[in-house]
Amino acid sequence: MDTKKKVFKNNKKFRYLFILLIGVVLSICIFMIFKFTSTPIGNMRNIPFNGNYKNIAILEKEICILEENNLKIYDEEGNEIKNVTLETSEGKLEGSNNKLFVSSKDAVYILNNQGTLIKKLEIPFETKNTKVDENLYVFGDKQFQIYDLEGKLILEDAFKSVISTMSLSSNKEKLVATTLDATKDNFKSDLYLNNIKDNKDASQTFINEVIMYSKFIDEDRYLTVSNKQMILFDSFAIVNKVMLNDFKDISFSDSNIYLLNGDLLNVYDFDLTLKVSIELEVDFSSIYCEGSKVILIGTNNYGYYKDKSTKLNKIVDTEEVYGHIINNNGLYLLHSDSVTKIDLGILGGQK
Repeated sequence: MDTKKKVFKNNKKFRYLFILLIGVVLSICIFMIFKFTSTPIGNMRNIPFNGNYKNIAILEKEICILEENNLKIYDEEGNEIKNVTLETSEGKLEGSNNKLFVSSKDAVYILNNQGTLIKKLEIPFETKNTKVDENLYVFGDKQFQIYDLEGKLILEDAFKSVISTMSLSSNKEKLVATTLDATKDNFKSDLYLNNIKDNKDASQTFINEVIMYSKFIDEDRYLTVSNKQMILFDSFAIVNKVMLNDFKDISFSDSNIYLLNGDLLNVYDFDLTLKVSIELEVDFSSIYCEGSKVILIGTNNYGYYKDKSTKLNKIVDTEEVYGHIINNNGLYLLHSDSVTKIDLGILGGQK
């Protein structure tokens, strides 16, 4: 009988320990889910822009402002979280993948969301500009380097003329770039395609055209937009082209190309066949899309459009827009001392 009681007591203790262990595991799981699925930063207020709308980066939970060599990091209520002094006083600030990228004349600094240095990239030429999307592009006048967002060098080269646009395919096997030359009588753009995998180059010249945009839309095809036309290429074969007279901005999803041309919003498929053209009654300057949902950005307003509609779905008045930031979490409008996170859920349905 005593043995049975001991076994019963031991089983009871084991059950208590087992329940306690399950509780601990569940608590850890809930914490991890909350940590890694918490919503990104939304609307912000009391942000001391002080007229500086260029050197700004918005990360998962922070907004960062660079003034000379002083990097300040704020939460969404405008409370200062961190104040960091950087090595350079002539930097350009960009953000992506919850990292900060600060470029100077001879270096690019990769920082975490608290302003701590992760890596310093020594650039072997004078940096004129940088661009951060899925990769980090560093431009001199004619030289360039491309890094991944961890700071690993992917490609470097130089052209004979000033670089105007550049895009790397998502599989990192092809590069399209454009350069610009000007003389007393005319100007010209040269288009270069580099097959990195096979180490092959080709070029094409466009007289009296300034190419302002180039971007791969899949592994082989890419778009260029100039002051005269939008062209869809497959390697160097022209698939289709559209003449333009007042190009403002362009964005594309996984199925559509959205072009803002003068007072028209034109929607094309990936063969540049026009699907719908909408005459706009409000002046918009920029465009952003997520899937089938589109935002048009104006000075004191923004408009919603959903694919297959024949007109804008909604126009929203807002305080004056001084700039905007697009990152992994969506679109943010910058005002005098606040930020609006655009909610695409208003259009309903799937992306």
